This record gives sequence, C-alpha cells and structure tokens, in this order.
Amino acid sequence: MTKFWKPLLAIALICALALTGLGLAAQSPAAAAQAERADEFRAVWVATVYRLDYPSRATTDPAVLKRDADAILQGCVDMGMNAVILQVRPSADALYPSELYPWSKYLTGTQGTAPKNGFDPLAYWVERAHALGLELHAWINPFRITKGGAAEFQALTADHPAKLHPDWVVEYEGDYYFNPGLPEVREYIVAEPGISGSAPAGGRRCGGNSGAVPCGRHPSGRLLLPRQRL
Repeated sequence: MTKFWKPLLAIALICALALTGLGLAAQSPAAAAQAERADEFRAVWVATVYRLDYPSRATTDPAVLKRDADAILQGCVDMGMNAVILQVRPSADALYPSELYPWSKYLTGTQGTAPKNGFDPLAYWVERAHALGLELHAWINPFRITKGGAAEFQALTADHPAKLHPDWVVEYEGDYYFNPGLPEVREYIVAEPGISGSAPAGGRRCGGNSGAVPCGRHPSGRLLLPRQRL
C-alpha cells in the first residue's frame, strides 16, 4: 500500500504548494505597494518667509496661529502626506522661543514681538502633527538676514545677531547674509541651547545653496540641523 500512498501524498503536496503560490502571487502586488508606500517620504513644505504659507496674517493671537496650523496639517493628511517641513527660521529670526534670534516679523508683524500667552508655534506644530500621524521637520535658512535690502537691515532689532556682530555680515546683490566662511558664524548657528533638526534653504532641500550645516537648537533640547525630523 505504501507505494500507492507516496505518489498520492506527492500530488497533494504539489497541489497545496501551487495553491499557496497563487495566493501569494495575488497578494504580493498590494503588499509590495503597501510596503513601498510606508517607506515613502511624502511631504509638504510650509514657507513662512513673507507668510507665503503660514500664518495667514501677522498676529500675536495664538488662536489664529493654531487655526492656520490646523488647517495646513489637516490638508496634508487629506492629501495623503506623511510629513510636513516647516520653515522655522526664515531670515535669522525664529518661530519659536530663542535665546539667540528675535521672534520673526513674519509671524507677529514686528520683529522681536512674541505671540501672546507664551505660545510656542513650533511646539504646537510638533504636537498636532504627531497627533495626526505626521512627521514634523524643521527647516531653517542659516545665513540669510534680509530679503528687503538696506532698509530691512536697518530695521533689525538692536539685539539681532547681525547688529551685535556686524563683522559677521556680508552684502550680496543688495541683501545681507552671515558669512559662512567665518568659524564664529558657524559656531553661533549651532550654539543655541535647547531643536532636533531642520533644513537650510536657499533651495527647498537639504543641501540647498545655503549649505547643509548644523543650525541651532529648540528649547526642547534637540539639535536643529538644516532639515531634520522633530
């Protein structure tokens, strides 16, 4: 009887393997697509210089700043994004409490003026992005000081690093920048105590024409790189 069972078992095993293979073949495209999508970096850049994307208007009101952030973040979710890249230091100024840079005029309307009630926009963006399942990456312009020429430079706050260290400043095509060739400038950019990562821009990518260099810290204690996940 054994000689009859062995061929039958072999046939049954071949059929089972064939059916399993068909099942895997049917599932593999969807599974592969899902795995590939999980590895994708699908991000939206949110520019704050000139308030191109955020906020909708200059204000010290946390309610407006939160509402604008919520609308952008929900829009990212609706579009199937999994990350947001927020410009947090557009022109040697900050959208977060900083010991070395003044509050951005693009945020509140007046350089050096903070949002009301101690509101930290960056901390809110991080919290809400994570709650929606999004990564939040900080993006900074490490060397740009002005986009409005000499008049903007003269209007900088007295405690602005460009005013405190005029020897660090170079003029190029009517605008002003920190000189990246100076070691003290590079040290200053990474010296801020307290963000874990961001992206330099001249271009909207890490390694843009302002250079891929470390760039400061958030009060959370995490290092702000040119562009890095928070």
